Amino acid sequence: MYHLRRFGHSIRTRWLSLVIVGAAVLLSVIAYQLLIALPEAEPPAIQTSEQTVYFPQMESGGHDVNLADVRGPLVLDDAGCLRLYGYEGQIIIWPHDGYDVDLIDGLVALVDEDTRQPIAFEGDWIKLGGIVGFRDVERTMGRQLPDACDGADRYVIAGDLQPDGISRVSPETPLTVHYQFEQGYEPRAWFLQREAGVGHTLDGDRRGELVLDASGCLRLDDEDGPLLVWPASGVELEWFGPDVMLERISTGETIAEVGDTVHVGGKAHLDDDVDDLVQGGLPDACDSGEFWMTGPLHEIEWLS
Repeated sequence: MYHLRRFGHSIRTRWLSLVIVGAAVLLSVIAYQLLIALPEAEPPAIQTSEQTVYFPQMESGGHDVNLADVRGPLVLDDAGCLRLYGYEGQIIIWPHDGYDVDLIDGLVALVDEDTRQPIAFEGDWIKLGGIVGFRDVERTMGRQLPDACDGADRYVIAGDLQPDGISRVSPETPLTVHYQFEQGYEPRAWFLQREAGVGHTLDGDRRGELVLDASGCLRLDDEDGPLLVWPASGVELEWFGPDVMLERISTGETIAEVGDTVHVGGKAHLDDDVDDLVQGGLPDACDSGEFWMTGPLHEIEWLS
């Protein structure tokens, strides 16, 4: 009889322990759900030296993201929110560490959190691992979005694509201006090229400083100097933040940067049909002063 009472007491003790453990687990789950259902207060905005830029991030530890290769131009909207693909593009939710924003030479830049070196500037194309169109983003973040950035229809949950992480990439379509999206941006630099077949008899000689005028037009010597019209192929304009440079397409070699002295060869063109000789026509912003049709690609070189 004693053994039966002892056995019954043991069973009751075990059941009581299981009930206590089960209740504890249930309460933990409920508490966690309440925590993620009630996001933290809106995180403070990041204050740069001249501009307020919001940088929403995942909570520490984050959530697993089904990484896909996502690419697009990094755009800063009027409210201070970073987006992909223009003012109405997707708000970017950044990883919880490794990245930050800063103002460098008047441009907002995505920077490495530790080294503070720029990864990409506003207007650059970037590549990241992530998922587009994520819903219930505040629940996933575990915190509230800044009010200024809470009106987007879609979001990009950003992660790292190994081994490069979030990085700057070349645009997926050829660009003749820094921005080729219809959001009303001013171009950082126009890149004017001749129509195919034009320029095979240009045998003049010209050298001077490569200058970018206030309208984004590349000229020689100063802002009133001759406007440069480049060969139809073989050379392209590239940029990284405030730096604008001329590159040889076949090798990726930088021929010269704005501010360098260059030799371009070629010939002045004083006729009235310059607009017909330029791919896509001559933009109004650059339609002034003398024009210089640069010589063949091998004549374009850096001097100092």
